[in-house]
Amino acid sequence: MTRPLTLVLNESNPNKVPTSLAELKAGNAFGLVARSARIAVVAGTGVGALPEGAKAAALVRARVTAGGVTGAFTCLTTDAAPATTQAGVNPLGNIQFLIADAVTEAEIVYFVAEGDIREETIVVAAQIGALPSGIQARQLLTAFDVTVPATPVAKTVSARGNAPGAGTASVSVDGDSIRFGDAGVLSARVRYIAFPLTGQSVNEKLQSNVNF
Repeated sequence: MTRPLTLVLNESNPNKVPTSLAELKAGNAFGLVARSARIAVVAGTGVGALPEGAKAAALVRARVTAGGVTGAFTCLTTDAAPATTQAGVNPLGNIQFLIADAVTEAEIVYFVAEGDIREETIVVAAQIGALPSGIQARQLLTAFDVTVPATPVAKTVSARGNAPGAGTASVSVDGDSIRFGDAGVLSARVRYIAFPLTGQSVNEKLQSNVNF
């Protein structure tokens, strides 16, 4: 008899808990609850960096505790650049403040971008580098032009869906490819957070039927 994984976990049968947690990938699942963090913000950039394995998908609350402007900040829900007393998630999944606010430390609550981190070398044609079939990027972490392997050139990451300018790269609207602003890029090494495959997200796992 098959039953939803959620029901099996709720029963907490000690004989089934280990298998259930492994099926869920519990370590990843627990990491998706809203996280609280105290972050240092780099002067002159307005950026508070988050760990690579815990980049932000959405910022819920932000309170600046040190800097030129302090107090509760408004959290942006879009990719727009923050104005004064605002905070948002930048293209790299880090927390961005207005540079002029001179923020140096903040307390935040945020949700992590769910998905595995992948790194691969892709062929680029007409400034478009297709990702492997069935894989979609949700957030680009790094992009290097490796057309000349001995001298890789780092590209600045732009917001997803943006038309990249010179020296930049971005994830396409549909997530199927990485776009480059320079026509000379023929091969690139990219590192990105992939959107969970169908049936592999925590939400889908919890709703899936299991037979144990």
